[in-house]
Amino acid sequence: GGQTTTTNLLIRIEDVNDNHPRFGLDEYRRVVREGDAVFEPALFIKATDADGPLQGGGKVFYTIKTINTDATVFQIDPISGEITMTKPVRVEDTENGRYDLVIRATDQGKPEPLHGDVKVYVDVGSIR
Repeated sequence: GGQTTTTNLLIRIEDVNDNHPRFGLDEYRRVVREGDAVFEPALFIKATDADGPLQGGGKVFYTIKTINTDATVFQIDPISGEITMTKPVRVEDTENGRYDLVIRATDQGKPEPLHGDVKVYVDVGSIR
């Protein structure tokens, strides 16, 4: 008869940082009134990262990459992704009465973190 041999084989799969953070929406839009100093309801930006525990475990951190005004009007919580106002919004702050922000989500992968960007539009309407 035939002979049978048994052996153990260990396969180790290395996780690489090959997924960019992805946002829940293609873009975010909000309308606020002239003079508002808070978003109602709160404005959260959400991104997810599909990389495994050795590549940051899906954690992303948020920053405001660009905004179309010199005024410091918004800030973003780097962990929660909540955008808040640092002072009341004004139509005069921008050329067209709309703040155009680009929010960046950066993962914690090694050796180089990856990122994704999303546009956020905040239209300022007048109180009538």
